[in-house]
Amino acid sequence: MSKLYTINVFTYATDGGDGGGNIQIYNTIEEIKAEIYDDFGEEEDELEEAEEKFQSALSGANHYEDGEIGQAEIQIEIGEDGKAKLASSLYFHYGQ
Repeated sequence: MSKLYTINVFTYATDGGDGGGNIQIYNTIEEIKAEIYDDFGEEEDELEEAEEKFQSALSGANHYEDGEIGQAEIQIEIGEDGKAKLASSLYFHYGQ
């Protein structure tokens, strides 16, 4: 009998400015913040700007400039032969 596993993930979508974009997948929202927003610098105004952009990405207020953070679910099925495969298609919302 196959086993079904669900992984709840966070997505970070960014606009490439040319009609395209990227979606990265993370285990936690803290991973997104550490990788994307904690690298702005150490000055007070840089930290404030990073926090503003992070909050904007969380709310989707300005996804073209600041990116957009969302949630998704990945379902993995492990067959009797031990091979893993997607149990359902992946869907990640991006943009408007």
